[in-house]
Amino acid sequence: APMPEGLTLAKGESLYLDIGFSMLDGAGEEVMVYDHVEASEQSGQIIAEITPSGYDEIATNVYLNGPSYVRPTYTDKMRFNAQFKVKVINKSQSERFNLIFDKSRLMATSVTEDMIAHLLSRMEQVYGQMKSFGFNVAKRTKWPMDIYVTTLKGDSKKGINTYGQYVSSWLGINYGHMNLSRLLFTSFNLDEATSVFAHELMHFVQE
Repeated sequence: APMPEGLTLAKGESLYLDIGFSMLDGAGEEVMVYDHVEASEQSGQIIAEITPSGYDEIATNVYLNGPSYVRPTYTDKMRFNAQFKVKVINKSQSERFNLIFDKSRLMATSVTEDMIAHLLSRMEQVYGQMKSFGFNVAKRTKWPMDIYVTTLKGDSKKGINTYGQYVSSWLGINYGHMNLSRLLFTSFNLDEATSVFAHELMHFVQE
């Protein structure tokens, strides 16, 4: 895709290709499962490389409220959408976690830098607690883990929302990531966001 004229990246910003797959959860409700691929600018074009075969089994890599149980919405072919985006990367103090926002979405929220810092600190505390409880967090040897704030589909009329996903990777445990719903940040509650993160981190521990 052409690099938009005048687009410049500030410190802590990067280009990504977001790839969204339509899936059905255990209740038959549609959810979106996202992969996020780092992109770059080359000769006026935004470039990202993907391996299509890596998405063949994506339904078995997604963790929501229990074991992997999402399935493709369509059985005849894999449906997806893709879009290049500018994202803002926030690093935890030990750089074990990256909390990554779409720049356009972040500007539309009331989330402050202090709120983000508090949440990243909580994430480090949750990791430390799981380690102290004896969970095998050391099986992942490549950090940070990326945590993306994005749109996760739900049915608001039925009161059904997806607030978090852990997505394992065909490349191995070092490349799994999380998706957190942007709804957690439109009316930010630190305890709620921490709880969702802890739930998804447990899926990583159990992988």
